[in-house]
Amino acid sequence: MPSISILNHLVRPLAMVALLAAGLNGPALAHASLVSSVPAANSNATKSVQEIRLKFSETIEIKLSKVSIKGPQGIVAESAMALDPKDKTVLVLSFAAPLSPGEYSVDWQAVAADSHKTHGTFSFTVQP
Repeated sequence: MPSISILNHLVRPLAMVALLAAGLNGPALAHASLVSSVPAANSNATKSVQEIRLKFSETIEIKLSKVSIKGPQGIVAESAMALDPKDKTVLVLSFAAPLSPGEYSVDWQAVAADSHKTHGTFSFTVQP
């Protein structure tokens, strides 16, 4: 039967490795997840929609992020995509004219400041 001293030499390094690995899964390796949007996912927008706002859980690298919007007439081209100057976790897509009535699908791919990439899709409807 192994002595307690030998067990301590084996268990302590393994415990340290486990604690270190658990610590690496914290905020330092977090991904930018979509927290909310305006219009909200699965909502019915009753007023004119001339911009879409995507709020993420952390700062976004806009040059590496992409958003594609499909509506009743196909792909919708935004006139501008920028970070909110007051909140770098909010990506704002502006359109030259309000979106026409119909169902829209938003496909997004965001790259966080720590370079981790996430993506997702949601939809909303613009009421007449």
